[in-house]
Amino acid sequence: MHTYSELIIGNWYKSPENEDIFEIVAVDAKDDYIEIQYFNGEIAELDLNSWNELHIAPIATPEDWSGPYEISKEDLENYTENVIHPKNWDNPLTFIEPEDL
Repeated sequence: MHTYSELIIGNWYKSPENEDIFEIVAVDAKDDYIEIQYFNGEIAELDLNSWNELHIAPIATPEDWSGPYEISKEDLENYTENVIHPKNWDNPLTFIEPEDL
């Protein structure tokens, strides 16, 4: 039996019955709900009793994290973690008309 204190937002799980994978996106013990988001983007809400009736297993975060966010493969190909920062943060016009970067 799980308790609300054991449920961590951002953890991923897999249902062995239907092979669905999902992430916990919200937990509210006061209002008795656990909100989950399936990999395909669908959101569901469960109470703690329903959660405990599921036969789920914790899993690692999927490598392809883009599923629930509806990001196309083309967008991912253009994604880069290199961020360009202006040299002079004091000039408000830098955000509109960047100086030499």
